[in-house]
Amino acid sequence: MIVGTCRVWRGPSSGGAGWTALTNNLDTLNGTACAANAQNQIQAIASGGPVTSNGSQVIWAGTATGYIWTTANADGGPATWSYRTSTLNVTPVSSFAIDPKDPTGETVYYTTVGFFGHQVAAISPNGVSGPAPTGDLPNIPANSIVFDPEFQNIMYVGTDIGVFQSVNGGVNWLEVGPGTLPSAPVSHLEVFHAAGVKKLRASTYGRGVWETSMPTGSIPMVSFSNYTVNFSAQAVGTTSAPGTITLTNIGSSPLNVTGFNVGGTEFAQTNNCPAALAARANCIISVTFTPASSGNHQGTLTLTDNAYDSPQQVKLVGNLPVPALSFGQYQINDFGGVAIGGHKQRANNTPV
Repeated sequence: MIVGTCRVWRGPSSGGAGWTALTNNLDTLNGTACAANAQNQIQAIASGGPVTSNGSQVIWAGTATGYIWTTANADGGPATWSYRTSTLNVTPVSSFAIDPKDPTGETVYYTTVGFFGHQVAAISPNGVSGPAPTGDLPNIPANSIVFDPEFQNIMYVGTDIGVFQSVNGGVNWLEVGPGTLPSAPVSHLEVFHAAGVKKLRASTYGRGVWETSMPTGSIPMVSFSNYTVNFSAQAVGTTSAPGTITLTNIGSSPLNVTGFNVGGTEFAQTNNCPAALAARANCIISVTFTPASSGNHQGTLTLTDNAYDSPQQVKLVGNLPVPALSFGQYQINDFGGVAIGGHKQRANNTPV
């Protein structure tokens, strides 16, 4: 068991004796005991990577003041820990999820609870901070993050307005529910198997504990590289350069593509997708925009297939500015003061 105070501790899950302080006091950066008013209390912990008889060697810890510390050699004691980064505007770290695709345990995603953007961020072993996969997640505190243990490209985030999932690395987020899960503050998430059914369970603030069944087994699963394609201003009657979307089957069995349909007469698509897209394979969809008039234009690209959430859609948006009004020759006339009820002649002697 790993526990956080102003230090990280490791001990037996049965409690009792045998606890070891793995870090120094993160307030004082020495071995002193935690003060009652310690600012750097640990809010979130995650562990992974190589395992010894003592447990995981990679541990991450995030504090209430937004600081993140880590070690890749937990058995080595406090000297092995290093400061990695601080969150935007010193926002508290609320949770960690180690990327299951990285066996070293050194790629981690974390959430923060502020309103300053970057509520979901990542740290990779190749740099202090990695991608910032908040994407189009609403600008709302994020309290918990988990990966789907079976489909490791899927992330779930619990926020103050409900649960969201991403299947493309945090570029786009879709709400899970509403209906199956509430649009309420979610304090913690877990994904687990029970009686052969995989469930996502969410604890909430004021709405109890909810759960919903999730896809499992050998199934196909669709992921688009982006769920909105925005076209820049395009002259009326001309065709844009293609906007591209990568379709990936992140599932574990072939994706049988039934068809693509484009809603909106000003959009068209071509693709190189086979009738059966193998697991982990991808293909490219190209969409063009040929506006018939100025103004705002919207359409949808719809994919039908044998995935559990078929059909899937991508939003298409083309915005053309309405031409500004223009005037020919004009003259500014200064008529000076005119008494109420009176009038004054223009230069050509016509009444004002």
